[in-house]
Parts: sequence; structure tokens; C-alpha cells
Amino acid sequence: MRLLRLLALVALILALTPTPAAAADIRSGQDITIGTTETIEDDLYAFGTNIAINGTIHGDLIAGGNNISVDGNVTGDVIAGGNSVVIRGQVGGSVRAAGNTVVVDGKIANDLVVGGNELTILGNGRVGRDVIVGATNATISGQIGRDLQAGGANVKIDSGVGGNVTANVERLQITDRGTVGGSLKYTSKNEAQIANAASVKGSVERQTPDNGRAPLFSGTAALVVEWLKGLIGLLILGILVVFFFPGFSRRAGEVLVHSPWLTLAVGALALIGLPILSIVFFAVGALIGGWWIAWKLYVVPVFFVFPVAFALNRLGQHYDIDPDDPAQWATLVKGSWFWDLAYLFSNYHLEHHYFPGVPFYNLPRLQKLLMPFYEKRGMRMHGYGELVWSWLILNRTPHSRWEYVPSAPAVAAAE
Repeated sequence: MRLLRLLALVALILALTPTPAAAADIRSGQDITIGTTETIEDDLYAFGTNIAINGTIHGDLIAGGNNISVDGNVTGDVIAGGNSVVIRGQVGGSVRAAGNTVVVDGKIANDLVVGGNELTILGNGRVGRDVIVGATNATISGQIGRDLQAGGANVKIDSGVGGNVTANVERLQITDRGTVGGSLKYTSKNEAQIANAASVKGSVERQTPDNGRAPLFSGTAALVVEWLKGLIGLLILGILVVFFFPGFSRRAGEVLVHSPWLTLAVGALALIGLPILSIVFFAVGALIGGWWIAWKLYVVPVFFVFPVAFALNRLGQHYDIDPDDPAQWATLVKGSWFWDLAYLFSNYHLEHHYFPGVPFYNLPRLQKLLMPFYEKRGMRMHGYGELVWSWLILNRTPHSRWEYVPSAPAVAAAE
């Protein structure tokens, strides 16, 4: 039974260890070209200056670069970001693109979602379902199977839209060749230019944009008012903290009086340093190895490593205790430079119980001062390896005195 628990622990660690995804073809470089005779039987992640897809991809395409063109066939979805994105081939799924210019002159089976400066759907362009676009200029000369939702400055419809059109624009134009199979609802300060030969089968509804109420203050006065609002908000928050947590407020004030500069440095590190460090990790990962490296450097640690580390830290707080002795209501953990750094001294939980007003960075020194007391009472220190083994493998009961509690019945029976 112990061997089975050990194997389960190893399997859990391996499952939580980040490993490179194998189900993908990842390419990077200056120029990336998939030839007309080349077929990729997998998803393709392409990151480079110029990306040209002339062959076939049996999967999704995720591309980032300066110039991206798809003249071949992609059976899945296309997610692309760059200066120029051109779709002249066929896409079996949906296209989500962001760029300065996005041009569609091929067939997209499902949806098209675009964000950028200019979108152009040429005459050979076909979108099987919906088009959602946020761009300065959008020209629709190809067919859209269902609805069109647009936001930006100028939208020109020069072809057929099978469903409804919803737009929030400055200028909307429907030419002689433009048709709308459903209703037209737009928000604009200008009347839409709808040609006489254009066709809108449903209703036409225009709404004027709400400019909102003019601000009471502007310029420097507005900055001062916002600063005062933030100051009042912090004051209210401080009053609530003092009211609901008087003990914590008193101890925080004492620490601030005795070590003002250190307290300021720790607060600045927590408030400013940690978010900046997270952004740096993400940016460095994206630059040196693509977004999946950034994913490992930030998302995987936060959502997969942190829960394990937190559970390990909890082991060193209240798992091996003596419920009948207040002096042993927390676990005595052996300090080390690694765990002190990893847990910012929260591994000295027993010492914190004794003297909660001691700053965290003085807890190691407090533990040394208390060693004669521990030895006199016969209290034994634990390492984290011993705690994990006793809890996960030997199945010791949490919140009990492990020296006197036998193993779980299942383990005892196996022995």
C-alpha cells in the first residue's frame, strides 16, 4: 500500500510538471513558407517576419508576424496577428485576425472576427456565417452568409449580407450592389447613404450616439478631483480596516513606527514589484520562445505550481500538533534559506503563534532564541520532506500529534 501511495505521488508530480506540447508543428524564423505540395497533419504555430501558407494544413493555424498570407487550405481555424493578413485560400473553420490591413479574397466556412485599421472583403471573398469587425475602414465586396456587426469610422457594403446588419460608425454606405437580407440597425451622427437600387428586406433603424453629460471639471482641475477621490477612498478603506481589524491595525502601526523605511520597501515591492515582475516574465517568454513559453512562465506557475506550494506550506502550519498543549498548536518546522525565501518566512508559523507582533523577517532569529524552550519541552523539528511523507504516504491524520497517532487503518492492515 505504501508503494502504491508513493507511485501516486510521483504520478501527481509528473502530471503537474510543465512539458512541451507535442501535438503541434512549431516554426519560427525570418521567412516561413509552406509550399504548394506540402501538407501538415497537425496544428501549425508560425512566428516570423513573413509567413506564407501555400500548402495544406489539416488543423489550426496560429500565426504572428509582419506579413501573413494564406493561399492554401486550412481545415481548422486561423488565428493571425500582424501588419498585413491576407486570406486568399480556403479556411474550413473561423478566422480571427488583428492587423493594420486584413484582406479576404477566399472562402471562410464559419465566422470572421477582425480588429485593426482596415478590413477589405474582395469580390471572391466568402464568409459562411457571421462577420464581426472593429476597424477604421471596412469595405464589404464579398458575400456574408449571416449577420454583420461593425464598429469604426467608415463601413461600405457593396455586396450581399444574408442576415442583419448592426453598426456603430461615423459613416455607413450601401451601394447599388448592396443587399441586406434582414434588418439594418445603426448608430451614427450621420444619415446612412443607401443607394436607390440597394435592398434592405427588414426594417431600417437609426440611433444617434449619446455624447454623455459634459464633465464638471477639465484639465488640471479634473486631475486634482480624481486624486482627491482616490485619497478619500483610501481613507474610508483605512477606517474600515481599523474598525473590523483593530489588533492588526495596532500591530501594523507599531511596526511602521519602529521600521518605517523597511515597511515602505516591503509595501512597494508587493504593490509594484510583483505585477511588474509578472509582466516581465510574460514579455521575456514571448520574446525568446513564443507565447507558450510565456504561458509556462506565468499561467502554469500561478494555476498549477502555486496550489501545490500552498498545500505544502499548510503542512508546516497545523498538521503535526498537540491539541492538548497550547504551546504546540502549530507545527515546529526547521528553517532553511530555501524555504525562508520561498515562503517569505511564513514557515515559522509556531513562532508567529507565540509572538504575532514580531515582523516576519525576525522570525528565524526568534526561533533560535526559543530553541532552549523547545528542547526543554521535548518538541521535535520537522522538515517538509518528512511532513509530506507522513501525511501523503503514511496517511497521518492532520491536526493531531503524529508521534502518538498510529497510521490509518488501511496502512496498518497492509503492514
